[in-house]
Amino acid sequence: TDMPIVIREKGSRGESNTHSIYDALDNGIFCTVTLASIAALESVAYGVPAFVSAPCAAHPLASTDLTKILTPYYPDEKLVRKHCCSLAYGQFTYTEMLNGTAWKLLNR
Repeated sequence: TDMPIVIREKGSRGESNTHSIYDALDNGIFCTVTLASIAALESVAYGVPAFVSAPCAAHPLASTDLTKILTPYYPDEKLVRKHCCSLAYGQFTYTEMLNGTAWKLLNR
């Protein structure tokens, strides 16, 4: 492709990053390409297609074949929501589900 390519290196968790994935998404990027990153899931949830080269949380919603970069996969919005909910539901402990913490967080 002759599209512009922006490489964003991931800093450490404590490091302040002045150019986040959300900055890129807000600036109208065409797609996200990553090895296996939460950035791919955030991209797809934002409506921007993603390509991943290893299994990750975004794998069911992303493309893996970079030869299709000009015709990326756009998963259905309902599928994206269902997948994100499925991931979120797996983030709570048994106690958090029993005491209502999970329900409160999911209904914010």
